[in-house]
Amino acid sequence: MKEIQKNSIDPLKVAWSRKWAILLFTLTVTVATFFTSTFIPNLYESKATVLIAPPLFDRENPTSFFSIDSYKDLAMTSGILQGTIDRLEPKYPDIKNSLYPETLENMVSIETGVTKYKGGQSKSALISFKVTGRDPNLIKDIANTMANLLSEASKQMRIHEVTTIAKAIQTHYIATKDALDKLEKTANKVRIKNHLGSVMENLEIKQFQLRKFEYKLMKINIELIGEESKLSTLMKQSIKYSDMVTENLLTSQTKFKSLVATQKFTIKSVNQLKKEILQLEEMFHQRSSQEKKLNRQIKALEQSLIAQAERLEETQTIKSEKTSDMRLISAAITPNSPIWPNKLQITLIAIIASLVVGMAIALAKEHLDNIN
Repeated sequence: MKEIQKNSIDPLKVAWSRKWAILLFTLTVTVATFFTSTFIPNLYESKATVLIAPPLFDRENPTSFFSIDSYKDLAMTSGILQGTIDRLEPKYPDIKNSLYPETLENMVSIETGVTKYKGGQSKSALISFKVTGRDPNLIKDIANTMANLLSEASKQMRIHEVTTIAKAIQTHYIATKDALDKLEKTANKVRIKNHLGSVMENLEIKQFQLRKFEYKLMKINIELIGEESKLSTLMKQSIKYSDMVTENLLTSQTKFKSLVATQKFTIKSVNQLKKEILQLEEMFHQRSSQEKKLNRQIKALEQSLIAQAERLEETQTIKSEKTSDMRLISAAITPNSPIWPNKLQITLIAIIASLVVGMAIALAKEHLDNIN
């Protein structure tokens, strides 16, 4: 036991001493592995890529477009899978005997990628249909046919969606037009009833009369001041010269009383005119505000009607164009090289593995020889 513990094994020396055996083992394993890989059936992969850019038909509901997962689920439905098989039957008459929706589902994998822009994330996305199989032409046709079927299904869904939206917009358009017609009739009745022109004309007449009466009152007040001064003077003179000023005094008193009566009438007229003008101004303001409110409502309905007409025209255009969400940007091509087996990779792995195993066997044998 002591001798065994003292004899250490140098892996490099062992590998060098048994190099030919290790190389022979490695060569044998590598050749056998490469030869065996030639009997493995080739597996090919073909890919078709489409761009999904959902059009926004409903502006009031910006989230109306389908999610990317919805398209993936739609692509893997039995309807699309069976439709793919049916489309390929004329070219591959025996396809229904060897290919079923469940089998096709296992052959197809779908990869998605949402496109991004500087301001954030957009609604557009890329979907790639990867189909693996042993027949290069068949998997190419499967990938392209699935992309086309999904595009057609998307188109039909969009036609249904835009038709529904168009009907809703048209209903809203008709309701808005009816409301506008009723509001315009109401506004015409209000205008006829209000007679704003007559009210304004009457108000201007009253204001003109008020200015005339105010000017007349000012003149009367000036005359009253002069007549009152004159009357006061005559009354003082009548004390000494009663016979001489009696006639003038009577005349002045009569004129003064007449001016006072005229002043009272004028003041009353001025107050009455001011009251009437205030009432007319309030009436004009109320009726004018009523008509302005109706005009604002009519304008809002007209703008809404124009916007709905534009949206209705847009949806009709989209409907006639039969817009689809999907655009084929890369059709599948017939693959020339298989993805499996990768003979070079298998050979390299076989070389590395056989070298490691050969070294391990050599070291194990050397260890056993030392023990013995």
